[in-house]
Amino acid sequence: MPNRSFAGSVATAGALLLTLAGCANDAGSLAPAQPDRQWAVPAELAGAVDQALMQPDPGAVGVDQTRRYGLPGLIDLAQRLDPETRLAWEQARAAAYAVDSARADYFPQIGAALVAGRSRSDITFDLPGLGSTTVDNTATSTIPSVFVEWMLFDFGERESAVAVAEKLAISENLGFNLAHQQTLLDVSRDYHALLSARTQAEAAERALENSERILSSAEARLARGVGNVVEVAQAEQALAQSRLDAVRARGDARAAYASLMATVGLPAGRGVDVSTRPMPLPEAMPERLDAVVRDALRHRPDILQAVVNLQAQRAALDGAEAAFRPKVGLVASAARNNGKLAINGSSFDIPATDTLALLTVEVPLFDGGLRESRRQAAAAEVAGAEAQLAAVRRAAEAEVVTAYEGLATALSAWESADALVAAARRTADATLSAYRQGVGSLPEVLAAQNGLLDAEQARSQARADAQIAMTVFAFETGSLNQGAM
Repeated sequence: MPNRSFAGSVATAGALLLTLAGCANDAGSLAPAQPDRQWAVPAELAGAVDQALMQPDPGAVGVDQTRRYGLPGLIDLAQRLDPETRLAWEQARAAAYAVDSARADYFPQIGAALVAGRSRSDITFDLPGLGSTTVDNTATSTIPSVFVEWMLFDFGERESAVAVAEKLAISENLGFNLAHQQTLLDVSRDYHALLSARTQAEAAERALENSERILSSAEARLARGVGNVVEVAQAEQALAQSRLDAVRARGDARAAYASLMATVGLPAGRGVDVSTRPMPLPEAMPERLDAVVRDALRHRPDILQAVVNLQAQRAALDGAEAAFRPKVGLVASAARNNGKLAINGSSFDIPATDTLALLTVEVPLFDGGLRESRRQAAAAEVAGAEAQLAAVRRAAEAEVVTAYEGLATALSAWESADALVAAARRTADATLSAYRQGVGSLPEVLAAQNGLLDAEQARSQARADAQIAMTVFAFETGSLNQGAM
């Protein structure tokens, strides 16, 4: 009988192994079948994508379609809709929870366990002259236990871990601020680009109206006998060109609007009404560039992140050095064995209580150079963080200087463009008035009108460039915030 039981067990185990072998997947089937053909996307993956895209955006917010949004309102929408800012926020929250995880090592770890079981054995004895006797043994046991493990002293290793987690949390918070500032910059840039495009479209419409008036004047001169068909043809050509310019300008304005809506995070076809108005420009530039650079280095998120990262690496080095020191801990447990033994129907209780309390001291002796390697790696990370801080500082100084000079140039260009428009308008009005009175030629009038259109469009672009340069300057100096928009 025992042999048949053993043989049956072997057969069952063999069948189980064969079944598992048959269930094993061939990893090669997951790779593309041929090197010269694209991999076919499985239908279930395409269905999963469709299902994911149908899910509502967790960061979606209500948009008031009846409201006209200015720059502050658009920035507020973008900050709530932009997945990048939401991602930075979640990363900052995760880093904060990591600090709690590091601090948890200061507390004792307390747990409970319950072990319960039953065993049975039948023992047959062959007694000479008495025959066979079978003894039935049944043992049951229920063992609840409580255990405590507590690290009392580690000479700075846990403190270093907490310090690293805190610095990394601060770094994520700074990254969150940087994500918001980047959103402000992107929305502001597209907003002012839309303002410029709309202003240029308005200038193109005015140029179209002027071309219509010039054509009327040319036709009137021809009717009075002081003009000619060449002037009328030239005026008609100028009118056709003005219509083309107006169509292109309106298209550029629509494209700028679509770009702004995409930056804000609104889906296509669900945009909002945007109120575009020029923002005030600074009357004068800061006089001392060195003071601007010095103040910017104290506020830029990337500089602050580099400093915090250096602090985190130094704390990690302290933790690596603390690993060479001993650790003192406490281990304690208490268990109650509620056991029972039954022999041939006779039952006996065999309770037992076990308690344990140990003071442990761990002294590192030899680990094959593992701790030393970690210490050297941590020291290298500190040196790298110092170099990174120097590199970030150098790049930041260059970016601040570039933004400062760019703003100064943009403000000067705006002032020059404003004066250019005033002069071009006087020229256009004078040449058109003279032409109507029979003085001057049509090419002079058309050249003056084209000059006015070019000047107005240049002024619009100069205004947008100055607005964008002002925003970029605030971004590069670390002072860009929604309250200043």
